[in-house]
Amino acid sequence: MVDVQAKLGNMDEVSQIVQHMAEDGCKPDTITHSTIAKGYAVKGDLDKAMEIVRGMQEQKIPHDCIVYNTILDGCAKHRRPDLVDTILSSMEQHKIVPTNFTLGILVKVYGRTQQLEKAFDALETMPKKGKFVPNSAVWTGMLAACLQNNQPARAMKVFQNMCATGEPVDSRMCSSLVAGLVRQKMWQAAVEVVDTVYGLTGSRPLGASIVQDTLESLLAALAQNGLRDELGTSLLERLRAAKVPVSGRLMASALASKDSPRHAPARQQKEAAWSAEKPTKNMNRRY
Repeated sequence: MVDVQAKLGNMDEVSQIVQHMAEDGCKPDTITHSTIAKGYAVKGDLDKAMEIVRGMQEQKIPHDCIVYNTILDGCAKHRRPDLVDTILSSMEQHKIVPTNFTLGILVKVYGRTQQLEKAFDALETMPKKGKFVPNSAVWTGMLAACLQNNQPARAMKVFQNMCATGEPVDSRMCSSLVAGLVRQKMWQAAVEVVDTVYGLTGSRPLGASIVQDTLESLLAALAQNGLRDELGTSLLERLRAAKVPVSGRLMASALASKDSPRHAPARQQKEAAWSAEKPTKNMNRRY
């Protein structure tokens, strides 16, 4: 009952249940206290959640990283970065070992609050404290944090480090990375990501994909910036050789150029279309 009501954030009902438990001589244990703290975190009352944790500490009730992760997750969802240092300090004081989930939440919080350096610091120090290797979720979150903070060059470095670890990559995040690099006109880096994802230059494919619209935007941008022959055409050839699905629009994007009718001023395009449709005198002459 406590768990059900806590998940819904119905903390008045939870308090009544705990009171009845006490009256019946049933003392709340670690799970009950952790569930109550989770309920307050779900509701957004994170100060109250920390009160529950401090009460557990005062009563010498065993607790682990899960209850802290729950409150940190509440900080991310309810935008309370001010509590993060307090929570981390409490974990340190009570020798609570962090996990990949802890790190993933921190990266999310720091990314959303424009504290990218803190995210990188956590990525560097927390795995050593917890004796774990960052997993795919952590790397993906770190990449997302870089893009959120308009740092595509650092996102590219995170992507390279992630690939070096052998952790699986996320298709959606790879597409976002390519799009971010294109926006910053980092053409060569964007092409490198595509090559790496599909294994186009001899490496093993990563088992992910990049959405067609993103590939189309990349190839169109290469053509429009005079890089069709240098980068665009060869990339398209590698994609086709690797049997990556290539749409007609994708091919058109690769073959287009900044001087093509597609990129001419609107008036010129209309004139060209009118001229193409207008019958000539010779065509109308009857023989």
